[in-house]
Amino acid sequence: MAKPKYETSGPLKNHFYILDWPGSEPDPDDTLTTHFQKVTKVSRLATAYFDCELVKVGFKKADKPFDVLQYFRDAFRHMRDDDMLVIYYEGGAADCDKDYEWQFENGPKRPVNAYDLIQLFYDSGLNIMLILDCYIPTRFEEKWNVRSDGKGNVEIIARGERVQTAKGKAIQGHRSDFTDNMIKDLKTFVNDIEKPGRDGGYGGYHAPMSLSQLMRSNTFLAANPKRIFDRKTKAKDTVPIARIVILPDEVRASKRISWFLKTIQDEPKIVEDGEDGNATVKAIVEDEGFDEPMDEDFDGSVAGASEGDGLFCTPPPV
Repeated sequence: MAKPKYETSGPLKNHFYILDWPGSEPDPDDTLTTHFQKVTKVSRLATAYFDCELVKVGFKKADKPFDVLQYFRDAFRHMRDDDMLVIYYEGGAADCDKDYEWQFENGPKRPVNAYDLIQLFYDSGLNIMLILDCYIPTRFEEKWNVRSDGKGNVEIIARGERVQTAKGKAIQGHRSDFTDNMIKDLKTFVNDIEKPGRDGGYGGYHAPMSLSQLMRSNTFLAANPKRIFDRKTKAKDTVPIARIVILPDEVRASKRISWFLKTIQDEPKIVEDGEDGNATVKAIVEDEGFDEPMDEDFDGSVAGASEGDGLFCTPPPV
């Protein structure tokens, strides 16, 4: 099977958002919650290793779910179409009838409808990646509309291990290692970008790589991360499919991570027009393949690494 043709655009202005940031530092005598530890670690990662604007987003218990949506509406008004947003969320999540809700630890007190928030991300026309250390449904409801002008791209990288039930209850004996392994993998990628492949480095990698591909090489991860992306489809729509990736050569040059948009030029389109004329979205949850290097140089370093067909293969029917 021939590899899809692609091109990458950028560098885009990167914004890294951490949702549900604690309102204040905990008392030294208090036991730190898992949530506080994780968001603090991710903040340190972004500060030291990302080329981005770091934004810590916190709400109060008295705030309403509407305030979360309004916060992003206001933020989007000050952004350009070519801005890139990466949004990290760790916390409670559960099915509620046909909806999917997030329960913030620090506020609002009432859960946020995650479907409404994701729809807002589509409406923005921006390029957005969500990194979710929380429960996600196996199949997402088909209730999102994409912009008819083809602007914007939304995708989700989510933990693969199941540590909560669909009702948001913790499963005894299960604890997520998604965030800790993501931090480890991204640090290693930057620090070992010049190390030869024979020594466990990334010296021969040049092709664009998604976060889920990078994490799939981690044998200590309890379960492979899921990559969730829309199937943007509309009659006579010629807008190419796009993915959010890291470019190894850019990491070599800057020693920091930036996110880029990889545009797939020959991805087949499937028409799914809604009754109102808008394109509907079918979101697929799938594992993403990770190619081993195809060639080995005489000195043992790897070359020619690229994305596997697993990302672009026809997904199972929804």
